[in-house]
Amino acid sequence: MSIEDRVGRLEQQNRRLRAVVAALGACLALVVGVGAADRLRDALYIEDVTGKSQIGLLTHPQFGPAIILWDAAGCERLRIGSAHANGGEPFIEFFGPGPAPGQRGPGERRITGRP
Repeated sequence: MSIEDRVGRLEQQNRRLRAVVAALGACLALVVGVGAADRLRDALYIEDVTGKSQIGLLTHPQFGPAIILWDAAGCERLRIGSAHANGGEPFIEFFGPGPAPGQRGPGERRITGRP
């Protein structure tokens, strides 16, 4: 086997390897894209420049849709939504500061659509 034959075989292997890597990259991009679309089905988060969630638009099959606002420590401070359990009753809930970062504090006030 001559050197030219060996180089030809190596070039052919290299082309096949590049095609396989390109196909795997396309598959990976497709999987990541589908995963990102699934994430947006039930929640949408707006983050500040540091990456902390500040506003969330969420849906839940049992509890209904809600808009949630978090403070700088990541504690839930305000929730506006519609409760499926109570016939779609709208509500606004205010929460105090949480006992630790990322935890919701005690409920301070709840305003509903019914007296």
